Amino acid sequence: MEEITQANLILTNSLDKEILAQSKKGSQVIFFAEEGDGVKNKAHYSFRQLDIGESWARASSMNYVDTAWLGGLPIQPEIGWEFERLIPDYVIPFKDYKKVQTVNMFGNPLLSESVDIISGYFQGWLGQNGGSVIKQDMGEGSIITVTWKLVSHIEHNPIALLILNRLIEKMCGKTQGFKQ
Repeated sequence: MEEITQANLILTNSLDKEILAQSKKGSQVIFFAEEGDGVKNKAHYSFRQLDIGESWARASSMNYVDTAWLGGLPIQPEIGWEFERLIPDYVIPFKDYKKVQTVNMFGNPLLSESVDIISGYFQGWLGQNGGSVIKQDMGEGSIITVTWKLVSHIEHNPIALLILNRLIEKMCGKTQGFKQ
């Protein structure tokens, strides 16, 4: 654990007590949560699984991103084909919702007011909104939670690697040359 206690930037797919403590002490954390509720240690986050494949929910929805975070990459604010295979299966819900029309699930209702929403998902016909990339201050540090499928496609999708590099640069304060 010497590496974690000395790190300024932590990349992880598990948000346990030790990593939260490091963030509170000033470390910047990128938490890869593309498996949503399947993530063993996810701290205080809950996730909502989106419909897989074609559905009314997907047809009436849109994914969006604050492109300033991606430093001039060829990505539009309304995410399109450039995100093929990276579109998330999970979002961090900002409201409570129903699962399978009967089970009440709890979202993160105060989260949308206390985080920077970098990317999200809006399901129009139900008015459901959730984050797919959010930045939350945690003590002296901060945590970016990412549900985009970056890790599973990093080797074969150059956009995934470029996005990861931009997030790292932004978290480390190296944004020279970024379009604002």
